[in-house]
Amino acid sequence: SGQVLVEIDSREADAQVKRAEGAVREAEETRQETEKMIQAALESKVAAEAGNELAATTFKRNEGLAENQAVSRQVLDEASAKMKEAAADAARASEMELSVQSKRGAVEARIEQAKAELSTAQTLLSFAKVTAPFAGIITRKTVEVGDLAAPGGPLLMLEDPQLYRLEAQVDEEQIHKIEAGAKVAVVLDALDKG
Repeated sequence: SGQVLVEIDSREADAQVKRAEGAVREAEETRQETEKMIQAALESKVAAEAGNELAATTFKRNEGLAENQAVSRQVLDEASAKMKEAAADAARASEMELSVQSKRGAVEARIEQAKAELSTAQTLLSFAKVTAPFAGIITRKTVEVGDLAAPGGPLLMLEDPQLYRLEAQVDEEQIHKIEAGAKVAVVLDALDKG
């Protein structure tokens, strides 16, 4: 049981496993890059929001000073322009963060797909070695080295000697001599050499 009976050429399956492993590595590297991009986008968003807050505060301060004519209209216009620019920067940073966050889901899906492809390739590779499911005797070989193995087609016939059963006719006169579980000598004419 468990002994390798047939080895099927596994070069194609090996190549599929290597490709799938590469796809998993690539997808995981993409995930790492995406996480770095998300972190950078978050930091950019925080900085843009802080700039926006400062610009809004500066504008309000200058607006109050302009009402008292403590600053010129030019200073107020510049503060207004900086406030609008900072608000636009904050909006862009928020959109960028949302965009990068949405890529995370696609990357995670790609990783799951790559892992599924790897699992399938590994399963196919496992079929390259056909092992005996039980301790038995090979009674027939249906393929030779170099033959093309067809899916579902038999390669060998394996019998379990523990499951052999003998059916025999016993004369009525002898039946009383046989008990359940008793050992009996059996001679098969086809195998009798003496």
